[in-house]
Amino acid sequence: MDVNMKPASISISKTWHVLGPFKTGTREATWGADPLEVLGGFHNLSYDHDPAARFSSALGIDGTVGWSVLEVAEPELATASDDYASAKATVGLDVGFPSVDWELIRSFYGWAGLQYQAWARGSITVAAGVGGGDSGTTTTTTTTTTTTTTTTTTTTTTTTTTVALFTDGLLE
Repeated sequence: MDVNMKPASISISKTWHVLGPFKTGTREATWGADPLEVLGGFHNLSYDHDPAARFSSALGIDGTVGWSVLEVAEPELATASDDYASAKATVGLDVGFPSVDWELIRSFYGWAGLQYQAWARGSITVAAGVGGGDSGTTTTTTTTTTTTTTTTTTTTTTTTTTVALFTDGLLE
């Protein structure tokens, strides 16, 4: 371990773009599990491209849902002074869909009708110095509830990797 190593810095976006809610599907159902797959999946959609876009969903007032923007309070960042591996960051998103008549849905379908799927996109940036100089590695992660795209940039190369990120998504 390099005793001159700089601690990692973590940055979490304060703005997250949320798309949903959509009914949860099963792989056995004729409509499939991912209602956005017909459009290339969530990773193929962009809030910046068309923030007013509408998508078919049985949970929407008019049979459609759109993008919403969540602003996060200051993310909670914690770094351990002696053990960089235990550094962590936490962000809480209060994802809710008040325009959906959840009580009506529950009266027809019971608890199962309250289950839904939605996607959120934001970014997580991790920068770590390798010593006293400015050269280091920066990883920026665009995060969704189902797919995360990670771009790692060093002073000489750029690599893109896709990893999965999941959340329980339960109504409480």
